[in-house]
Amino acid sequence: MMKKVSIKDAGLKLNGSWHYKGDEVVVDDNEYEANKDYLILLEDMTGNNERKIEIVVEDETIDIDKLKADIEIFVQNYNNIKDEKEETNTTTETEPTLEELRAKASELGIDASRMTNKDNIIKKINEAEAPMFGEEETNTTTETE
Repeated sequence: MMKKVSIKDAGLKLNGSWHYKGDEVVVDDNEYEANKDYLILLEDMTGNNERKIEIVVEDETIDIDKLKADIEIFVQNYNNIKDEKEETNTTTETEPTLEELRAKASELGIDASRMTNKDNIIKKINEAEAPMFGEEETNTTTETE
């Protein structure tokens, strides 16, 4: 098995080359066992695609068992969250271009040729498409009479 490690101290020769404090190196079990006093284990890479991560928690007020459970739940749900984000990105409608908005505005009799802000054009289109408040009120009164 292979392990991803970080060097603790100034320098250490691993796999025939020198590595220094903070360097991340992948070593085999024999190399790790021979030098484990000088290494920080970052990840234990096993052959069955199962990976282990060691987390150092210096704050003694944190409940380690609860943290471990929370991390396991997060990891289990990680792919689901990522898939949901991708689905929402693909289902989102594309925003109309400025030219499309200008064309729609001109169909409604709005002169938007000089307007450069999409939000302003959209606002004018919505105002033109929405029924006038007074007309709506008269229609409802005539229907009820």
